[in-house]
Amino acid sequence: VQRLKRAGFALGGVTNKPDFRAREIVGKFYPGLFDRVQGHTTEFPHKPDPALTNDVLASLGAPAQNSFFVGDSGVDMQTARNAGLTGIGVLWGFRDGAELSQNGAAALVSTAQELLDILLHHTV
Repeated sequence: VQRLKRAGFALGGVTNKPDFRAREIVGKFYPGLFDRVQGHTTEFPHKPDPALTNDVLASLGAPAQNSFFVGDSGVDMQTARNAGLTGIGVLWGFRDGAELSQNGAAALVSTAQELLDILLHHTV
């Protein structure tokens, strides 16, 4: 995350977890690195609805065609697709590669270095 931030990436987080919990966790483990973190509130429907993701993108000034959605579930990949983003599935998370691929992942990565390489070089 630090390397992406140093490279000039705007970083946002979107989760179906409650907003207060999302902010607490990201603040503890990634202090000052994310430009916006947004968990679920009553204002937006849950993912895979793209409304919350689109709101975060707009607040970051990040057009969908130049953005990525990194996630570890089929719902994350559906959210990416619904918001017009390139979905990248990480294999160290919640679900396996088959679920991520079946739900539209443009790439699957096994390590943080693989993810960093894709994001820095836009190779998806």
